[in-house]
Amino acid sequence: MNYLSDSYVEETRFGFWFLRSHTWQHHVLRVAINDLRSLFSEALPAAPVILDAGCGQGKSFQYLYKTFAPQRLIGLDADPLRLQLSGQEAQRPGFDVE
Repeated sequence: MNYLSDSYVEETRFGFWFLRSHTWQHHVLRVAINDLRSLFSEALPAAPVILDAGCGQGKSFQYLYKTFAPQRLIGLDADPLRLQLSGQEAQRPGFDVE
């Protein structure tokens, strides 16, 4: 059974590789999360819950934990393969990802 939308476009092999690259993780993802953090002028809530919608391979988990120290981190993606990969990433020590 296919749960994906008719408008869903699967990632290319190059895109899949690039999203795992140092360039993506450090020059795009890390910068974007730091930019998100800068939008908060006041202190963050004591135990925030973060939903990473479109979590892909879960490469954002480490930066979200480091930046926001969430009590709960929930990863969500439309692609079952990406969810499997993000689940593997979530098994890293110090992560508690749903």
